[in-house]
Amino acid sequence: MVHKACLELGLAPNQVTLIGDTNSDMQMGKSAGVAATPILAIYIDVCFIWLQFYPA
Repeated sequence: MVHKACLELGLAPNQVTLIGDTNSDMQMGKSAGVAATPILAIYIDVCFIWLQFYPA
């Protein structure tokens, strides 16, 4: 999946960063040769809840 995205974007794997929230995301990034940055999924939930109470 990472290699296909790089091909579509015209970038080499060493030019991108994969951001994910699961161990499999990190494994995918490592096997593809890209930098991988973990995030906490709870952040997404907090943003969603915030937007429910304070819509843009």
